[in-house]
Amino acid sequence: FQTEYGVLGCAFTWVLAGVAKIVFAITVLVFQRYALMGMTMLTVVLLAVRSWDCEDCIQIDSFSPYCETHHWLHWGDGSMLLACLGVHFLRRRVLITSGRLIQQDQEAYDDVWNRIVCTQENKINLQRLQEVLTRVVYRIRSPPRQYHLNENIVLNERTIVAPGTGSVWSRTARMRSQMNQDLSLASSVDTQERLDIMRPVTHLKQLYAGAAIVQCMLRGKAQFWALQTRGFFSSRESNKDFILWEDAVENPRIREKIKWAQVKSVSRAIQKQLRSYKGDPSRVLDICRQSIVFEKIQDMCACMRIIELDNEIVILRVKNRLDINYDSQVSAGYRDVAINIRIVSDNTVQMNLDNRVCELQLILRKFAEMKSDQGHKRYVEFRNARAE
Repeated sequence: FQTEYGVLGCAFTWVLAGVAKIVFAITVLVFQRYALMGMTMLTVVLLAVRSWDCEDCIQIDSFSPYCETHHWLHWGDGSMLLACLGVHFLRRRVLITSGRLIQQDQEAYDDVWNRIVCTQENKINLQRLQEVLTRVVYRIRSPPRQYHLNENIVLNERTIVAPGTGSVWSRTARMRSQMNQDLSLASSVDTQERLDIMRPVTHLKQLYAGAAIVQCMLRGKAQFWALQTRGFFSSRESNKDFILWEDAVENPRIREKIKWAQVKSVSRAIQKQLRSYKGDPSRVLDICRQSIVFEKIQDMCACMRIIELDNEIVILRVKNRLDINYDSQVSAGYRDVAINIRIVSDNTVQMNLDNRVCELQLILRKFAEMKSDQGHKRYVEFRNARAE
């Protein structure tokens, strides 16, 4: 009985110590903030294992290395501890060093933010903006992912014959006829059912197919919203100059000076997919993006209301970095309102592009004026150091 008890005791000790080391390694590498807690737990477990006296165990070849030791921490445990702690503290050093890269930029952004929130008028407008965004978030139905279209949903199309010719119209002519008769193709289908939530996008190529068309449609929407709410766009001449779209609508020379956002580069999309989303391309939501700059918070709030009431827009996610409780360290001090949307219009439904998620940024001019090429380079270094 003692012989069997000794063998089982050694086996139990070996398994328990191994499990403790694995748990600690995972704790350190994945949940770094709880590294000290993990180390304490491992110490307690190994001290408990130490109380299991294997001295009387019968020496069996398969267990003898674990029965002969009288130390609670042998070489294998020590190497595991040192390796995990080394990775943890190296990571902490990288985070601290990367934080120093953007420290001045963050302080400058925070200073601008403090000047904004110091006035009672801005506080009231920020509260109104928060109320609008909260209402929008409450109505969100679809998850913020890139999905394929549901192949089982077939649009109800009619064959229309051109008057006096007997010929069948093309799809474009058929769409124009329906639009003239106020029969919207987009409103005839359920935008949620059009998505196949069981089939997320599996490759970035699927997102870049048709991205240029979606980018143009998003730009058109941004122009419409900016015209209604005194929105600005960046100028090609200087990062600190902005053009009021109301002035540029009827002036081609001014329109040529506007610097429009471009489709996200493939290299950056791959980085984001691997670093932030664990290789899942369906979570990359800003392949197509555009931004509108506002002089006042109330103009931004008015724009948000118009977007909310737009029947061709499905809002999927809102990131309110203008929230007073937002931690600006996450974005190096920078603040804006980022909205992920789908454009469900007659054109996008016709071209099967109504499933594409894009991003719209609403920015206060005081923050937009602080952007610079050098500051962006520092932020890229900060982002690369943190593998984001």
